[in-house]
Amino acid sequence: MTINDLLVKLRELRVNIRLENGQLNITAPEGALTPELIKIIKTHKEGIVTLLESVHTAASDRITPAPVQADYPLSHAQQRLWMLQQMGGDASAYTIPMLSDINGEVDPNIVKKVFEELIERHESLRTSFVVVNNEVRQKILDTKQVNFTVLVKDFRGLPDPLIAAREHVSQIIKEPLDIQSGQLVKVALYQLHTAHYYLLLYIHHIVTDEWSMQLLIKEFLSGYDKYRNATQNERQPLRIQYKDYAVWQRSLLKENKYKKSREYWMDKLAGDIPVLDMPSDFARPAIQTYNGTTLTWNIPEAAAKKLVTFTQEYNTSLFIGLLAVVKLLLFRYTGITDLLVGIPVTGREHADLAGQVGLFINTLVVRTDIDPGKGLSALLAAVKENALQAYSHKEYPFDLLVEELPIKRDLSRSPLFNVMVVLVDADAGEPQVVSGDIRISEVRVPDAGSKFDLTFYFKNSKEGLALIIEYNTDIYKHARIERIAQHLHSLMDVALDMPEMRIDKLDYLSEKERTQLLYDFSNTGGEVQYEAPFYQLIADNAVLYPDKIALICGGRELTYSLLNRYASTLATYLHTQYGIGEGRLVGVLLERSEWLVIAMLAVLKTGAAYLPIDVNAPAARIQYMLEQGGVNVVLTEEGHLPSLDTWNGHKLIPQPLLERLPLSAMKEIAVGHMQNLAYVIYTSGSTGWPKGVMIRHDAVSNLLENLRQALSVNLLDTWLAVTTAAFDMSVVEIWLPLICGARLILATTEEVQSPALLIEILESRQVTIMQATPGVWHLLVESGWQGSSESRLITGGEALNSHLAEQLLSRCAALWNMYGPTETTVYATWKKILQPADADLIGTPLTNLWAYILDNERQPTPVGVPGTLFVGGIGLSKGYINNDTLTAEKFITDPYRPGKIIYNTGDLCEWSADGHIRYWGRRDAQVKIRGFRIEPGEIETVLLKYAGVSHVAIHTFGNGIDKYLVAYYTADTPLEAITLRQYLWSQLPEYMIPTHLIQLDEIPLTLNGKIDRNRLPEPIGQVTNYQPPETDMERYLVNIWEEILHIPQIGVHDNFFLLGGHSLKAILVLYRIQKDIGVKLQLKDLFLTANLRELATHIELLNWAKENQHKATGAINTTQITTI
Repeated sequence: MTINDLLVKLRELRVNIRLENGQLNITAPEGALTPELIKIIKTHKEGIVTLLESVHTAASDRITPAPVQADYPLSHAQQRLWMLQQMGGDASAYTIPMLSDINGEVDPNIVKKVFEELIERHESLRTSFVVVNNEVRQKILDTKQVNFTVLVKDFRGLPDPLIAAREHVSQIIKEPLDIQSGQLVKVALYQLHTAHYYLLLYIHHIVTDEWSMQLLIKEFLSGYDKYRNATQNERQPLRIQYKDYAVWQRSLLKENKYKKSREYWMDKLAGDIPVLDMPSDFARPAIQTYNGTTLTWNIPEAAAKKLVTFTQEYNTSLFIGLLAVVKLLLFRYTGITDLLVGIPVTGREHADLAGQVGLFINTLVVRTDIDPGKGLSALLAAVKENALQAYSHKEYPFDLLVEELPIKRDLSRSPLFNVMVVLVDADAGEPQVVSGDIRISEVRVPDAGSKFDLTFYFKNSKEGLALIIEYNTDIYKHARIERIAQHLHSLMDVALDMPEMRIDKLDYLSEKERTQLLYDFSNTGGEVQYEAPFYQLIADNAVLYPDKIALICGGRELTYSLLNRYASTLATYLHTQYGIGEGRLVGVLLERSEWLVIAMLAVLKTGAAYLPIDVNAPAARIQYMLEQGGVNVVLTEEGHLPSLDTWNGHKLIPQPLLERLPLSAMKEIAVGHMQNLAYVIYTSGSTGWPKGVMIRHDAVSNLLENLRQALSVNLLDTWLAVTTAAFDMSVVEIWLPLICGARLILATTEEVQSPALLIEILESRQVTIMQATPGVWHLLVESGWQGSSESRLITGGEALNSHLAEQLLSRCAALWNMYGPTETTVYATWKKILQPADADLIGTPLTNLWAYILDNERQPTPVGVPGTLFVGGIGLSKGYINNDTLTAEKFITDPYRPGKIIYNTGDLCEWSADGHIRYWGRRDAQVKIRGFRIEPGEIETVLLKYAGVSHVAIHTFGNGIDKYLVAYYTADTPLEAITLRQYLWSQLPEYMIPTHLIQLDEIPLTLNGKIDRNRLPEPIGQVTNYQPPETDMERYLVNIWEEILHIPQIGVHDNFFLLGGHSLKAILVLYRIQKDIGVKLQLKDLFLTANLRELATHIELLNWAKENQHKATGAINTTQITTI
């Protein structure tokens, strides 16, 4: 039972309660005060005392006029508003306009006289705000110091006077009001027609609020009536003024009169304050703006009555019911269960404030912990309790509370909440009659701004319930707000029909919306057919175009005929000597050369599947993949045999083998079935070990045929391949050109790591198609690549940003943005990018695939509302090799297409209104760095294996190509980051090694024991105690580090990665070093050197060794030569 329920019950029983000296004095009719009721009263004693104290204070403590002085303190609300204005911004944030429609003849001279009287009557309207001894004070001006006039405009001669007037109003309300001079009031009178006017009242918010504006209009009408009819209707002078209230408020706070209210709010808003990020159309401005407009929606009378009846059944008000419905909408749109919403209170509880004009309005925060598993009735009860608690502590100034709370300030949004809910007085705006023949009514001011992201105004009307949504136009579009209004209405209807149904399962979408989201958006209308595994098309091309160049790598060329013969010969050998065929998996551990393509094609020809392995992977990781995948044959080369030392399978080196075997021209060992596996690729896994994704032939063929049609790949194309074979993007860039009879250029490792060499290939070989991650494209652009008007570009693997999209669009004929997890066979959706603004769109599903965007309960989310992306169709993986449990977890039954399976991508996406998918990022902890999918848990597991490390947290910073990993760790003793970096290098691929490793005394935790990622310190360029360079090599390195990292005064003890460098920037450094001084470094050289001086020494040693090598090959006069 709440306090409100209890007081209602006591009133019904005619029980009276008085507060005397902090104790409750109770009188009641005989028999009414039962032992049970006394127990309940004792339980709620503290709350009742607080409520009665606030009532007692408001009723008994009269506000006395402050002593006359030159200036006065500001109220807390005024003080915060003054501070906000000093930060600049739109005038609409600090002003209140009111526009009235007047029917009847109006005399402008009388209007001016009445407002001059009002300015004289209310000191707040003639107040200036000045700084005195470093404190902001308010100073009351004499009426003679106020330069007031009424602006009169006659628009009767214009084609549309109404539009002209509204446009002029829009101009005026954008003009700031000068609080320093005290010119805080503007009045404008517009004549539209004969006996038809608009009256604009425009006042600075620091001296008024909505209630005060209504009061001024009433006093204006009374004064106008007095002058028009020459009556002696003199008003009683005001006993106190706003300045007196400000002094009184400060004194109460100083005397600690609001102690219990303060304690309530500090407790209620303790801990983490969740940020409500409603889905939006535009990026939130870095500094909060107040540009806004409104949308009006009508909720029919029957629905409104249903809500009224429902709230009455639960003994609460219509406003509480509306507040609960708004919170229900916010929950369904965001999934956030801890919701903070603002509600206004007049701030005029004290009787002395009834006729005052000023900034009295206060704001309450209603914080509700929503239980998704319960119905609207439970939500209503929770909101009711929270609101009543807030009301019982409404006297504490919100603006002071904001100052006192230890919350992180965010200049882009309002503190504590972004959404306000208001129930407007039913009489507000209704026509009022003056002297019988003048009627005046309020009309909405055009584009008056929006003080919050969203404000839901509700008002009872003859037609039902009017909903007016005021919204920030820098964040939302009109169409989105219209959907919000529609969904609020729908949610209210369905929740009232089933008030006990779980709110997270309420279906509030129309049948038309559901059909569009679940089926229409995936029906792209394409048709893709294939009959045989894709590798057979390469054999066909060997017959059709035997002498055409198929593959170029490192200057070596293979025709289609020779490529096919090499692959067929190796396939025969694998089949006859090792029984490789359908159902088998063969490892491929080869450098980027023609032998890599030959080996993978040979495996496919046997009917088996290939497992590509990164040549830089640690030996332990390689062994795990081979053993977990059931591999017993690996195609490799001499230099990588040490990585296979502890593995007991067969190790074959293709090149010498094929050089001694007679070449075969056969097409394939067997015609493979489309359901057979084509390849297995391992991706990062949360358990600390990678997981192998199995891809079938039909999935690959569907992908390649989709892309062949979309990109128009043909015999005349030249494709440059730059992606490692262990990354599934390689499937597209190796096999698509070969099945189309095009020319494939496979960049060597050296070329991939050198932007200059890639640019040379692109230009000299006249490359027409290339695929890369945004990070690689960025490197090429930054290195001076100008592109070609004939080229088609593909970007995938990670999010594309608008800046890079703009750069690429100017360098190509067509740009495609592709998306897809490994589990959906490289790409699941695509979008041809026509303008930079489309960069975050990943488009529509490929033909024979479909996509859903679902909430946590697997229900479709509306257009514009993020949810988890699920993909179904031919492109789906067969699952994870030898891991049925994980396969069952990730590949689930399709709830909307019977008998089908869908994959949970874990990516947060939303549908656009025209049926394209917009990508927002990862929903879980998984991240993508430069296209590589990374499970932070794998890195954490590896770090925790290092002796002494006790706790680890992995976090990401930055966006797009500048995204990087940071590892935070605690340990028993100090551990150097370089030591851990060297350890990680032996355990993980390069792309998984964090840019920063930071030791903390403890990992910060939230109240519920989870890692508090908001409190993890963001790494900044960590410059050590500066020591300048001493050698030429050190000075050279300082120059290029400062240029690439954009950090001044780098010293010899600074570490590249602690300064904010990452591997892409490292590649630029290595490229510069090789270009400028001819020393070729490996990426790990930069990772494993502790600082700039160590790197300089390492380069000098390499230079010395190179010079000695050159000397040894020339004529040398020496007495002794020793070979070791």
